[in-house]
Amino acid sequence: MKKRVFVAIFLFFLFISGSSADSSSFVITGPGLQTYNLSVQFFPSFNPETTELSVFINATFLFDSFSSAILSNVYFNFYLVKDQAFMTNASLFQQQIDTSNGSWTGTTTLTIKYLGGMVDLKFNLTFLESIDQGTSFQPAEFRDLSISSFEFSTTPLFSPTTPTTEEVSVQTLTEPNNDFPIGVLIAGTIIFFYLAGITSLSSRRKKFRKKRRITKLRKKNKIAKVVKPINQTYPNACVSCGAPISKGDSFCYSCGVKLEPMSTVEE
Repeated sequence: MKKRVFVAIFLFFLFISGSSADSSSFVITGPGLQTYNLSVQFFPSFNPETTELSVFINATFLFDSFSSAILSNVYFNFYLVKDQAFMTNASLFQQQIDTSNGSWTGTTTLTIKYLGGMVDLKFNLTFLESIDQGTSFQPAEFRDLSISSFEFSTTPLFSPTTPTTEEVSVQTLTEPNNDFPIGVLIAGTIIFFYLAGITSLSSRRKKFRKKRRITKLRKKNKIAKVVKPINQTYPNACVSCGAPISKGDSFCYSCGVKLEPMSTVEE
């Protein structure tokens, strides 16, 4: 039950976030003519209140299954540029990467004070490459590789429901904000039906188990019905005319009525 609730909560926050990463891909060719696939994912976000622009970066090297090269002193330098002016940078460094492992991943974050305008995200990459199992290394250098450009609006957004104050009575009137994120509504609905289904299934299982226990008890404690023997007696007089009759007579010799034995159950 706890695991199911955890999965439901995870789906809820996934619907709320609704964010996805942008990415750029590069094919890097080393001095030994080895090629490497590089994927750079980035999540830019801007906070108008603090005027901070943050860019989360996830760099992944993907290597071919037959690659046997060794990369040493791998250095990434990610940086932001606005109007050809350097703003900030962040670096990733790995002492050695064995390409036979299939992949390598590193993450970093860039943060600046943002006042508007187009910002360019770029990076430099340097490393030493060995294609003879580390016997010798050759340098590789890639400069000013462009990842992406983005721009955010810095104009404050004023909501029509912003509280207003009357100057005469100095009273603040606030209109209720009835806007509700559609993602939250959808996620809440999914979670409601998910938990309702779990509760209903659990209730049905409990009822089924209870019914099965009662059936077993009934079978175990079942009392067999006892049929008591019936005694047959014959009347001493005819029930129709009152004439005397004898035991074993089938009809009255006086009026001719058919005689039936009287049945009584033993106590």
